[in-house]
Amino acid sequence: MDMINKSYYRILTDTDNNFTTDQTFIRVNCTGHSFYSEEVRASTSRHDYYLIYLYQGELTVNQPAQTRRLLPGDMILFQPECNFDYVKPAGIDMEYYWVHFTGYGTTELLNQCDIETNRILTPGKHECICDKFLHLFESFLTRDKFLDVEAAQRLGALIISIGKYISGQIADEPQHSDKICKSISFIHDHISGEIKVSSLASIEHMSLSHYRAVFHQVMGLSPKEYITLSKLNYSCELMRQTELSIKEIAVLVGYDDPQYYNRIFKKYFGLTPSLYKGRKKSLHHLKK
Repeated sequence: MDMINKSYYRILTDTDNNFTTDQTFIRVNCTGHSFYSEEVRASTSRHDYYLIYLYQGELTVNQPAQTRRLLPGDMILFQPECNFDYVKPAGIDMEYYWVHFTGYGTTELLNQCDIETNRILTPGKHECICDKFLHLFESFLTRDKFLDVEAAQRLGALIISIGKYISGQIADEPQHSDKICKSISFIHDHISGEIKVSSLASIEHMSLSHYRAVFHQVMGLSPKEYITLSKLNYSCELMRQTELSIKEIAVLVGYDDPQYYNRIFKKYFGLTPSLYKGRKKSLHHLKK
């Protein structure tokens, strides 16, 4: 199976990060970048906004956009509590960026940028928009007290850029910076294999002890914990999007021993992979 998935979650121990809030102006629940070569089907709804920006391939949205195709450079923003249903056919590689967000200020922001929900919009295929997503990802590399406000600010910049492209204006160029950005990207690029903390330290040209200290200061957890949670979140994505067995998924996220994978999954998420997968299937059928 050929799939690349970079997912960044506000709460690492939650499998969905599907929250709504009226206590914060804007809050980013999760965001990421995905590549699929096989068929993908989704039929569900969420409590938050769900924005998909298609970079490559095609995606057919059956509802709420009345069976229309997204092509590269197209996007759709699903409204909260709205049933959505989309399909990516087999045989066509699909690459897209996505973000889930909430907050009492989202409606105002979207209105000011003339971004409508539940409709296919065409800002166009622009590297600047991709860079804005990457900039948003970087917010989750520094898991300190500024995470929420930084992610909200960068989401705002992304939405504004999309709005400018839709209206025909020129978007601003992005900026990039982070202490451990290269090693974090390495983790997500090699999520299926064994990832040694010593190798991550070498990527950042740091000693092992210094890297561990910097990583914990930036992320709020150890490199090993972040690697584990990233693998588990990736496995949840596979359970939501594929029909692979638990054993196959365990191998794909780097655990050759399914029993060990089950123990780690339950330790962090409070239930076994089988129960999680069964619960997702039940919800899927209910939505249908």
